Amino acid sequence: MKAIKIILKTVLLISLAIHGLLSAIVPANADVMTGVSTSCFPEPGRTETHDSLTIDHYHASDGYIIVKAPKSSCSLKIAISFDGDTRIHYNLNAGGEEEILPLQFGSGKYTVSLYRQISGSKYQKDGEISFTVKMKDKLGYTLYPNQWVNYTAETAAVQYADELCADLTDEYEITMAIFEFMKKNFSYDWFKARDVKAGTLKDILPDIDGSWGTGTGICQDMAAIMCAMLRSQGIHARLVVGTCSGTPHAWVTVYYHGDDGKLKSLSLDPTYYCNATAKAGYKAERYY
Repeated sequence: MKAIKIILKTVLLISLAIHGLLSAIVPANADVMTGVSTSCFPEPGRTETHDSLTIDHYHASDGYIIVKAPKSSCSLKIAISFDGDTRIHYNLNAGGEEEILPLQFGSGKYTVSLYRQISGSKYQKDGEISFTVKMKDKLGYTLYPNQWVNYTAETAAVQYADELCADLTDEYEITMAIFEFMKKNFSYDWFKARDVKAGTLKDILPDIDGSWGTGTGICQDMAAIMCAMLRSQGIHARLVVGTCSGTPHAWVTVYYHGDDGKLKSLSLDPTYYCNATAKAGYKAERYY
């Protein structure tokens, strides 16, 4: 059995070389938990409210917050600042529903601001809450669902990941099993891509359930499905959004422990199956 595993792992390494994928050692300050953990899902805690903004940051040290605002007929946006520097913006649903947002900048002071549309591109601040976090795991957010990688225990992709990885315990083998599944079973949705490029579809989020049902999707859909499957298996997986040779694109970075026990990162592209590094024309802009 051990010999078979060695052979399988060798084949996977050759496959990686063919596709130009790169594995790199992560700096020690990445501070990631060891071993394959169980599925992680957000839990409610205590909420804090200022004006129209309500945040549950009780579990912020795990890498996520739960945000909501009252129903609104106007567009809503969330800005998250880290140590005084505005880092990222989100569109917040106007239906009064909770949304999970990641805290991907590590330990420090976060400020979450809610903005309500006044007219056109003009927005007015309608709530702001600050809190300081000491992360248990710098990459903790990559184990939980969020607005961009939105899934539950009942999500079809998550349930299939349990079946696909039932007999696997090695982080690398789980990662590659899911990656190979994505390559074999999903195709690019050129019609959806055309509508996005034409502006017919704007500010859309990854559609895990929709793409799973059709077996097609654009880059962010496939990256989100892969992240959902990996995270549900306790594998740290980051959805990266940026450009590839100047074209908007999304891919996945996985963090796993090698045979030597050292933490490594592996960038995988379920859309083009090529090396997600600057060397291949990739440039990361934000991540979820």
